[in-house]
Amino acid sequence: MTAIEGIDVDTDAAKLWISETFNAPDADIVFQSSDSHQFYVHRKNLEVNCGGFDAEEIVAQGEVNLLPEAASTLSLLFQFIYPNRHPSLEKEGFEVIAPLAYAAEKYKVFAAMNICHIRMLSFIPTHPLDLMKYGAYHDYPKIVDAAAPLVIGTATLVEVAQSLPSQMIIAWIQYYQAWLDIVPLALHYQVYELDDCTIIASSKGKKGKPYSSAKASNV
Repeated sequence: MTAIEGIDVDTDAAKLWISETFNAPDADIVFQSSDSHQFYVHRKNLEVNCGGFDAEEIVAQGEVNLLPEAASTLSLLFQFIYPNRHPSLEKEGFEVIAPLAYAAEKYKVFAAMNICHIRMLSFIPTHPLDLMKYGAYHDYPKIVDAAAPLVIGTATLVEVAQSLPSQMIIAWIQYYQAWLDIVPLALHYQVYELDDCTIIASSKGKKGKPYSSAKASNV
């Protein structure tokens, strides 16, 4: 086995692990994860269910194809290329779903892409910048739109610029500036709670005096 950039592969066979699920004797392709786990899969399943594996780059039987993903990700990913019940991702956390979602997009494992997209939506409140990056790079505009307001208060302009594709940076700066323009205006308004309604109005009356006819609380 040989090493490729970004992967430290130990050539000592005693330190390799063979997947308990993907070890069919008639499998004609061997993949090895970044943490030295090997997966024996069938070429025909890759050809039918994936669009991201280049058939010309996959080496012949008896050799090993090195992948940068961890075994925990590949063991889930490869389950989606076989005609079996797919794994339930309902209880998996962000640390499991995120790398799986990126791998599904990278290798175009179509059966996994949609369920990963659905699960990633649930992490917008807790990982808005990560989700906006995922949506931006993989063409999920609804995720970008949903995450963007939350990113404003949780990440700096530099952090966002480093996370987005270059073609989106100008749009983000304009969006960010629009929020900065709104904040001073919002601070000049108060919510007034009357007996039968709630009024949002300027903190000063028409003559420049504070309202005194209602109980006010700052927004």
